[in-house]
Amino acid sequence: MGRHFRQPMTEDFIRQHAPLVERLSIRVDPQHYQQVNGNLHEELCLRTIDFPKLTSLDIGIQKGVAYLDSQTRDMAYLTSELFRLMLESSSALNNGGQGLPMLQVLKITDFHFKFLPRDWMTLWETLWSRLQVLSLIGLWWEEYQVFPEEDNMDDSDDENMMTQWNRQDELCDPEKMEDLAKRLGPSLTMRELTLVNRGSQENSALYAIQKWMVEQCPNVVRLEWSVTWRIRSDEKPLAMMRDLIVSGRQEDPPQFQKLETLALPAKFNEDEFLDLAKAMPRMTELNFFGTRHFDGSAWLLFKIATPHHLNTIRVVDVSWSGLNAMVMLDILCSLPRLEDFRGDYVADRDLQNDPRPWACRKTLKRLSLDFNITSQRRLLAQRMILGRLAELEQLEDLIVSDSHLRLDLSKPKGMLESLKALKNLKRLSLGTRREHFNCDWGLAEIAWVRENCPKLKYVDRVHYKEEVGEEDRFPPAPQ
Repeated sequence: MGRHFRQPMTEDFIRQHAPLVERLSIRVDPQHYQQVNGNLHEELCLRTIDFPKLTSLDIGIQKGVAYLDSQTRDMAYLTSELFRLMLESSSALNNGGQGLPMLQVLKITDFHFKFLPRDWMTLWETLWSRLQVLSLIGLWWEEYQVFPEEDNMDDSDDENMMTQWNRQDELCDPEKMEDLAKRLGPSLTMRELTLVNRGSQENSALYAIQKWMVEQCPNVVRLEWSVTWRIRSDEKPLAMMRDLIVSGRQEDPPQFQKLETLALPAKFNEDEFLDLAKAMPRMTELNFFGTRHFDGSAWLLFKIATPHHLNTIRVVDVSWSGLNAMVMLDILCSLPRLEDFRGDYVADRDLQNDPRPWACRKTLKRLSLDFNITSQRRLLAQRMILGRLAELEQLEDLIVSDSHLRLDLSKPKGMLESLKALKNLKRLSLGTRREHFNCDWGLAEIAWVRENCPKLKYVDRVHYKEEVGEEDRFPPAPQ
């Protein structure tokens, strides 16, 4: 549909517009789910509504697996044209993807890695191997949260499942996996593969089955394989990927030569990372989100060992990594084609210590970076920071979550005018706490923004004065 409806909707309203819907996103308040005691699907029963044009379905709920089951078990009844499916629970995989012949994108943000190896292989055979994008993000055993409808699970079931997982020789038989690989052949369609397990429990069987999945995707372009659990010293995912790339050059057709993006695990060996980076023919993204092992030394060695990648990298994510601010600034000064940068904190004194122009000032489109002001000359420090931002003439998305910047038209002269040069800005996201950005937008600020930033459509987390009505406010960016 061309319009976005964000208000609570009745079943009659949905039924009326269902024939036009191409993308459907459902967000359910977990507190509301608790209130209706697991019977939410009776209140909003999508299984009885026909969406003939639906190609993308996104169901988000943190609690209520029974609800998800009720909405997805009969997905073929909704539509057989579904191309993209996003869920927050792996319980909806019970049907193995039957009735979804057009499905190409599957993303699960709360995937339970308790599936036994045979279940992984069954899902790979029935659905996963024919996808273009597969993303499984979740927790392992000790972090797994039992949902209300699973309270009747016997502890012995958990112990039995763990015992079976540990019997790797029986359930993760290399010969069986090799037979399946020969029977199915490689997944030539898979372009993006994400396997992120935030658990910390050692499990060699889980590593083996995921390693096998990666090996079956010779045309993968983006790989995020975060092995965060403890693995044996002989289990080296980065070295394995390097070997696949090097040996794949001799295959006909070549294999693993399209890999552009590799998101690194939380723990990795620096030498193995550099060897892998040198082997990759093309790298467009460096993803170190939450990785504490990437520091100034690793970045310097990367620049020296792979200077050709400095001209190919377009995306860098070092948020939640604790990376030193001076290293982040050096990244911005070293990548002339960078379009998307996500980092942590930079202080005004850091910009003073490194006054070099950012190499990406004419290419950067998305910036997520917080700015701290440590100087007593706060106005001067703010002007310096905003002056640097004003140089980013292609910037479309600016996110400063916990900033000390004052972005309004107040006296002494407000700082909002410093953003006048950002003619391409489409989204502005300000601080999460009022005291951090210390500004309120009134009608004057809104009029100024609409005149000087004509492409700005979305503004997140800004405080409005009482004089500003709902009709005058900027909508938040869609999720």
